[in-house]
Amino acid sequence: MFDLQDFIKNAMPQSRRQFLTFSSASIITMAASSAFPVSAKAASWLIEKTGNDINELDNIDYYVKSSNLIPDSDTIHFEVDTDEALYFSHVMFQELMKKEFQQQQGALSERLNLAPNNNILEMNDGYDSLNGIFDQYKEFFVSNVTEYISSLLQNSYATQTDVSVRDRVAYNSWDMIKVNAKKQVVEKGEAFREIMDRLYAIATQECQSHALQGFKGSDWARKLMNYYQESSTLEMLISCFQAQEANQAAFSSAMHKVYNTFHKVRALNCSSPDKIPEHELRDFERMLYGAVYSGLAMSMSWGNSQENNSVLGRDDSFNDVQNYLQSQNTGNEEVTSYWKEFFEITPPTIFWAALNEIDFTDLTLGDNAAHRKIIEKFPALETARRSRGDMFVSSFAMLLALSHFSWASASDRDGDTSPLALAELGIGLFNDGLTASYELILTKLTTMLFGNEQPLTDAIANTMSKFGRFMRSLCTQGRVSFIFSPERNVAEKLFMGSSSVKSIIEKCFVVLSALGAAFAAYSLAQAIENGSVADIVFASINMFLAGATFMISIAAVLGISTGPLGIVIAVVGIIIAIAQWIYSLLHQEPIPPTPIQIFTDDVMRPADLIHPDSGNFVCMAQDYWGKYTAPFNTRTMDTDWHDSLTTQDSRDYPERGALITAQNGKIYYFGNLYDPKVGDSKTFFKNGTHRLDGWNISSSFERNGCTQVVESRSSSGKTRVLFSAKAYESDVPGSQWGDRLFISDGIEIPPLPSCISDGVIDYSQGVNEIPLDISAINELDDTMFVVFTRSHIYQMRGNSFSRVIEFYNCFQEEDTTTNGSRGMFSLLTSVVIDTTVHLFYTFKSKYYDDNLYHYTLTMDQDGNYTILELLQTMDSSLIEDTKGDVINIVGTKYPATKETSARICFFAAGASKYKRFGAIELENSTSYGRTNKALIPLYDGVAFTMPGAFYGFYKNAFIAN
Repeated sequence: MFDLQDFIKNAMPQSRRQFLTFSSASIITMAASSAFPVSAKAASWLIEKTGNDINELDNIDYYVKSSNLIPDSDTIHFEVDTDEALYFSHVMFQELMKKEFQQQQGALSERLNLAPNNNILEMNDGYDSLNGIFDQYKEFFVSNVTEYISSLLQNSYATQTDVSVRDRVAYNSWDMIKVNAKKQVVEKGEAFREIMDRLYAIATQECQSHALQGFKGSDWARKLMNYYQESSTLEMLISCFQAQEANQAAFSSAMHKVYNTFHKVRALNCSSPDKIPEHELRDFERMLYGAVYSGLAMSMSWGNSQENNSVLGRDDSFNDVQNYLQSQNTGNEEVTSYWKEFFEITPPTIFWAALNEIDFTDLTLGDNAAHRKIIEKFPALETARRSRGDMFVSSFAMLLALSHFSWASASDRDGDTSPLALAELGIGLFNDGLTASYELILTKLTTMLFGNEQPLTDAIANTMSKFGRFMRSLCTQGRVSFIFSPERNVAEKLFMGSSSVKSIIEKCFVVLSALGAAFAAYSLAQAIENGSVADIVFASINMFLAGATFMISIAAVLGISTGPLGIVIAVVGIIIAIAQWIYSLLHQEPIPPTPIQIFTDDVMRPADLIHPDSGNFVCMAQDYWGKYTAPFNTRTMDTDWHDSLTTQDSRDYPERGALITAQNGKIYYFGNLYDPKVGDSKTFFKNGTHRLDGWNISSSFERNGCTQVVESRSSSGKTRVLFSAKAYESDVPGSQWGDRLFISDGIEIPPLPSCISDGVIDYSQGVNEIPLDISAINELDDTMFVVFTRSHIYQMRGNSFSRVIEFYNCFQEEDTTTNGSRGMFSLLTSVVIDTTVHLFYTFKSKYYDDNLYHYTLTMDQDGNYTILELLQTMDSSLIEDTKGDVINIVGTKYPATKETSARICFFAAGASKYKRFGAIELENSTSYGRTNKALIPLYDGVAFTMPGAFYGFYKNAFIAN
């Protein structure tokens, strides 16, 4: 059985390929960095210089635009500035995996052209070496080589078009979802983190003229950490973020400084004679996250009282701060008396109202100019007894910024207070007279939001969950202006002075969320280890998942280019020439296995990494021989339909939504309601269908007008069938616009001619309100259907038809630019797994949004389908760096076994591209006896291109084994 405790303890939800684009954020989550130096003969250049200046160390910057570090390779140009040492450390990691594969499968390694680069394997920095790491962690490489080599091969396979049928079937049989699930656990384990820390340290030897070398072997890791714990350094760092700037150059530069700092501390710690303990490193990284959070908060604009969600538009943020400043909780009598005296002269309500009168245009909460304007407005802030009004005002502004920003990003914003305990923050702000301890403030800030690996409290769990939901929505939908997003509305009010909220979301908030998810993972792991109740953990899991929903943005934000990291491995495949093909036909001799088939049989199968075969979806496709209604196998995804004897003429089944495998085991086609067909689903591809006897239907329907048919069965065994069909206008008013909904009480009982959606669906909206897709849910108390139009979501529960969600909770406004507009969707399709409806949609190209959105639609406590939540966001092109959108998606569920949790697999296809991806389903019982489930997104599975044309799945037709 999949171990939830181990998974959350060791993993954030990223696949290996996604991890490579996520690396800068992942380093901050690396735990153990203890190194065991391996003897290496130091060359003269390794010891020619000794570092002695903290500024020199601080100024070492590994972000570059290109790299030529790989021996015998061309210069690699990055799309964005990239941490070269981080990039090269992953190259080293791949070479170590290839070395292990060569030792295990020498001949196969050569045939697959996967021999390691010996020039890289021989690298060292005088304190450590790749060969030393390989020897020390031999067990790690032995245990995980299959997963990593198969990923390298799959990355290459995804974009190849000249793969033989035999190899394609072999490739497709690999269970890459399981592979990636295992890698996710591995990559957050202790051994992996130690390896990557040490590889990064070695990689620095090859970068920036080995500038870090002179600082190794001594206590410079501690010195650099101490330097960044100084308040003056942190205050300057916080002021550098300037997130409100449209081009985000200052923010990117500040983030590079943060990443460089914790990378250098960990790299230097590897060779330090007195290593910094891991818990101190994590506290240091927690403090740096606090600096990022504070920098973003201090970049907010002041707003005004007329703008809800802006700083000056929310009285409660100010009241929380002014009440605290006048209390004894500050821990500083001077601070308390100062603000008490001031507010006796100027009551808080007067002060707050007057702040709204100050012209803060183009000024942020962190701007000294804004603080001076406040002092000029209120001279009493600068008293004769103490002339440090600027310090008091800047402290007030910081508390106001942190309180308001945390309220906006980590609460429900509906009567909620800020999740920050100002009394605890203030202890750091005023711990030594008027000198702020930024180290204490920032560490406490992160702890309040995400915990500090101590037992997880309900309050922190609640904050983590709310922060995760906010960030997940903001960093995906919030980037797109035409989608209604409450979270984007909040961001627009927080940064009213910025000309580009979109860039703030895509860079600043993505960074904040990604790093926050890392700290949340720590706390969740510790909570489980300490036996915290399951409901706390599952309440917080949204935060854990938040970092996995916007991977496309991570590359641009964190300075990692996806292209060079996805190193293309040249795969030697045997392409059968025409002569060889004819020879095989004549002699009936088996074709020798190619390297991929050998890899499948000798490597993947013994490792239990062959994808299960649950049956066949029915699809419509075309190659140069013709058009087919054909099987699409869940394991092989074989598209070689021409050579298959199990296909049907697609002209017999033109409506893909009207072919249905029913509860009784038969398959039906209702495209022509006057001539329905039936057959045995097990022999469908061989024998097809025949006319359904005893079918007498009203003459109200158009002959070939049925487009969708779905069947729902209740827990008591009652069955109903919903038809989407065109009817004659005289019988059903307005039917010239498109399909209407009709119900029957059984799969072989004709539908009644009365439209069950009349009076609920506004047919005057034309094609915007015709059914795009229909889902049927089984085993509920009553039959249940969910209907999706271009505008709204409806349900039919028993005999009751109603609208449950308007505008998908996401449209800014309905697109009605022309009469009969076809709405905003390019694709909308649904898949039912158990009682959850998975909704996928993309938008039309004119909206400049290339995302494929994946939602879950679930029941509320009253049993209605009203809860629509974003699960993940993917590139709609299915395969990276290719063009063309997904056409159709279907899915199935694999039950839990003793070894693995239950999981869901989805199959997407578009034109000549195909992809299998999936989600692990975690399940746990709460202290209240309920069962909680959470889906951990796993984007990566098998992806490939195949010449031909794919027209879509018959989504209601699945023939199980």
